Amino acid sequence: MSRSSVRPLVFDLDGTLIDSRGDIAAACNHALNSAGLPTLSVSQISAHVGNGARALLHGVLTELTDPPPALDERTLFAAFQSYYLSHPTDYNAHLPGVETALALRAGRPIALCTNKPAHLTESVLGSLGWLDRFDSIVAPEPDDPVKPDPALLLRVASELRVAPSSLIMIGDGPQDIGAGHAVGAHTIGLKGGFLPLSRLIGAKPHVLLDSLLALPAYLQSLD
Repeated sequence: MSRSSVRPLVFDLDGTLIDSRGDIAAACNHALNSAGLPTLSVSQISAHVGNGARALLHGVLTELTDPPPALDERTLFAAFQSYYLSHPTDYNAHLPGVETALALRAGRPIALCTNKPAHLTESVLGSLGWLDRFDSIVAPEPDDPVKPDPALLLRVASELRVAPSSLIMIGDGPQDIGAGHAVGAHTIGLKGGFLPLSRLIGAKPHVLLDSLLALPAYLQSLD
């Protein structure tokens, strides 16, 4: 079977390929400190990961017991971005099976589709040395819709020149599964992500895998 005839893989980033909770929390806490606000735990911050950086910060503010009434979220977001761009992978860890998963590119196209803003995605991937490891990298620019909206996955399909329904969307969050369902893609949910497993199950992926280590064998059964 030729590389062009197999279904492309589309990976989410945070919680799927990398454990970025420490870096995201450090950037959030820097922003909170810059506004004179108390810091939060990694678990409190991670509960709001998945819908993009602006939604993350808005969610983080709901964790504060006494937020200031006139907080400028744009200033907070700027502080978050500035820190994250300078410290993209200080605490990053690869999730189990990530190198095995990325090596699948030898036999089929692979893409990255993340809700992380495009410039932050580029910074993280550059720090990891991963900018050339995907056939397509799609991340939102300001005001772009994010997963579960299908727009980002449709861009992936367009860049790969395939039908959206031929994609295999792999992610740890309900956003990934929802976007996959929206374009008719096959969806693979990965356990062990940032959000409660019940939320991933509730999104109804076609299959749940314990980790990326199980991906090659599953793909063999699917193909």
